[in-house]
Amino acid sequence: MNIHAGVMFTHDDLMRLRTINEPWPGESTAPRFFLGRTIDGAAIWRFRYDVSGVLVDKLEQLCADEPVITDIHTRPKHCEAYMDLLQSDHYTMGPCYYVPLYRCLFYRRLASRRII
Repeated sequence: MNIHAGVMFTHDDLMRLRTINEPWPGESTAPRFFLGRTIDGAAIWRFRYDVSGVLVDKLEQLCADEPVITDIHTRPKHCEAYMDLLQSDHYTMGPCYYVPLYRCLFYRRLASRRII
């Protein structure tokens, strides 16, 4: 997830989000808050450079309390609180990559036979 966030956004020296990292000209401002979770329990969160320290502290407390997920479509436990703190009514979510288990096993077998 760290690699995904590192590629998805540009960051400053404090790892605060600056812009959305797109391949075409022009820059789009990064979101004020990014929460990335995986089904293996890893979670990361990042904040845009202009989010106040007080707000960052409140959001980090909630992020640290997010449970491990088993379904990639599960909304964050504190979704409503995030929205309230950020004074927002819009968010996006979804998998960045999803590889079904049978494909992993299939490609592992191919690789062990040196077919790929």
